Amino acid sequence: MRPRAFVLLLLACLAGCAQTPPSYVTPRERDHPLVGKVWLPAAARFATPEELVAQARAADVVLLGETHDNADHHALQAWMLGRLLDTGRSRLVAFEMIDAGQQPALERHLAERPADVAGLAAALDWGKSGWPDWELYRPIFEVALRGGSQVTAANLTRPQVRAIAKEENAVTLPPCRPASVRPWSGRSRTAIAACCPMPPCPAWCGCSAAATR
Repeated sequence: MRPRAFVLLLLACLAGCAQTPPSYVTPRERDHPLVGKVWLPAAARFATPEELVAQARAADVVLLGETHDNADHHALQAWMLGRLLDTGRSRLVAFEMIDAGQQPALERHLAERPADVAGLAAALDWGKSGWPDWELYRPIFEVALRGGSQVTAANLTRPQVRAIAKEENAVTLPPCRPASVRPWSGRSRTAIAACCPMPPCPAWCGCSAAATR
């Protein structure tokens, strides 16, 4: 596998073309010098949006992060997903906002009404999920389904998370050797050190490792 890591620093370019990132609309930090920049951590340099797209297309796995209630982040996610799908390559799109317990409802809805994005929110009972407004996420789902992607859950259920946090052994998960969790935990701590005032607790690392397994 050839995973790539990217930091998207609020791309801002002229809208109106599918090849161009969406315009930045959030008033906060609109004049910050990093708005409109893409930083490649591994190379320690800035890159163009097209270079970012090229590297993402070459990767086996692309992780698109966000601040959950930031509309610009969601617009960028939808744009990047569209650029990945316009090559015609089949993609699996997994959403953290959908947990394993919702997978049957997701599959049932897509089997019966594969193009009904609006109905998907009701099928997933999104309003009670605790995630921000559906309209922030809807464009990403639209791009995924329009591009023929397989949409799936990428999160654990809340009972599974609680059980893992309490180190209960009754949780049904794929087997995982402790040695395979410890290196991930270290990478996770390094990755979020810049945005967390305190290092994550072992329970958090265990839940996150299980969810991404």
